Amino acid sequence: MRKFAVNATNTHLHYSFFMPIVNILWSDHVKMQPISLLLGTKDEWQTTSVLSFLYEEIQKTGHIEFVAPVSGYNLSTSIQTSRLFGFLSSIIEPDDYVLTSDVDMFPIDANYFHTYDESKDVQLYSSNAYNENPLIAPKYPMCYIGAKPPIWQEILSTTTKDISFELQKSFEGRRDEWDNDEMYFDGRFKRSRFYPDRCYFGKREWGHGVANHRLDREHWYYVETRYIDAHSARPGFKYLDLLYKLFSCRCEPQVYNKIKDYINRFLEIHNAV
Repeated sequence: MRKFAVNATNTHLHYSFFMPIVNILWSDHVKMQPISLLLGTKDEWQTTSVLSFLYEEIQKTGHIEFVAPVSGYNLSTSIQTSRLFGFLSSIIEPDDYVLTSDVDMFPIDANYFHTYDESKDVQLYSSNAYNENPLIAPKYPMCYIGAKPPIWQEILSTTTKDISFELQKSFEGRRDEWDNDEMYFDGRFKRSRFYPDRCYFGKREWGHGVANHRLDREHWYYVETRYIDAHSARPGFKYLDLLYKLFSCRCEPQVYNKIKDYINRFLEIHNAV
């Protein structure tokens, strides 16, 4: 079974800088194929030397799908919600497994992302984030939700393979809110036949809104402990010492070198502007 990880961003460097890094981590470290949803058009991603470089690097490290932002809503709302429709990517097949993630969330413990109840149709990796009892939780985090394409399709009631169209349709009658993606999925999922018996409700301990074993931007310092993932401080290119420490200690040498090479070339172009 092929496995894919979906991330999304617009051209803002505070986020787009991360896309090649997370693509390398997902593909070379976790062994899942990255799908990169880019808000905007190809032309918009080539308006500056930095963006042209980023586009080329994202193309090298993942599969790109361009997505039109929904008019009248914050770009962030379109970016976040678009991830739900990554399973509609042109390279996805029915037997594949598609996982949602976040462009500034680095997967560190590779085994964690391959450990779940495969007898279930839907995997919620952090089902207790908003309530210790996931059956009464008001919503679930996008990091991480996994399912095969036919399951995603049934839950979200998509009728086409057009990500932009389905994103636009999903906004109908909805308010522009930060957690639109989580609330939209929750509303669809809990009305589906997969809830609750056909779902894996994975749990992590949480404290002050932060998952355990997560290096979080609110406490952005490295210690010798288990890390499942890392939610990066932004902009990432201003915190390179910690990023280098994290990747050199927790990733294979070839993965670390590949990321460092990308960052060096990014800085060369960025600093020359």
